[in-house]
Amino acid sequence: SLITSGLVIRIVCTALITALFSFGVFVWYIDKGLMMARTMCLVTITYCQWISAINSRSLEHSSVARSVRLNPLLIIVLIGLALGQIAMLYVPFLQRIFK
Repeated sequence: SLITSGLVIRIVCTALITALFSFGVFVWYIDKGLMMARTMCLVTITYCQWISAINSRSLEHSSVARSVRLNPLLIIVLIGLALGQIAMLYVPFLQRIFK
């Protein structure tokens, strides 16, 4: 079967950790304004997804045990996502779109 009960548990746990961590960051930054709290929450969710992508390369082995160089496309995609995130945060044209 493609989706096992262990995989479902892993997905749910990852989602809960991401949600709790993002909520904590939102609460931490809310006193700096709603816009800052939303921005930091978005950045936190993005970073959690990067970590999830790196950790999801193998169900049996730790992400530390496997070399990231085994999947060069993953590296390219993560660099592209990082550049897109930075552009969204600092390029005025994109700030207006994602506001």
